[in-house]
Amino acid sequence: LLSSEHRSKFQSHVTIGLVLRVMVATALLFDHLSETGMFTRDSPVNVKQIVKILEKEAGTVSSRHGSISSKENMKGGGDVSKRESLKEVQIEAKNLLAVLKFSSKHLKDSSSKSIQNLFAKIY
Repeated sequence: LLSSEHRSKFQSHVTIGLVLRVMVATALLFDHLSETGMFTRDSPVNVKQIVKILEKEAGTVSSRHGSISSKENMKGGGDVSKRESLKEVQIEAKNLLAVLKFSSKHLKDSSSKSIQNLFAKIY
């Protein structure tokens, strides 16, 4: 979802929301099922990348490529439905960041200090 070529394949805000929800749900499932969780260095889940994707979609971090139609939205162009769908994806991404933070099992473990600092910057 981060690269513009992959991002351009997902035009519908419904599809983007689904992909974000599946990504967060899969990460949380791994965190709850694994003994060490997803916040260790040897975890196959890249939590920093997930947070980066969610921040970008939430519009809380500036990027070179921008989010859905963000360039059109900045110019005031595009139709109202595109702006509304952008807002829906942004709200959902912010909510998913909160879900990731407050629903994880191993975030408070001593081995995940850098990730705790990352979440502290968000909320």
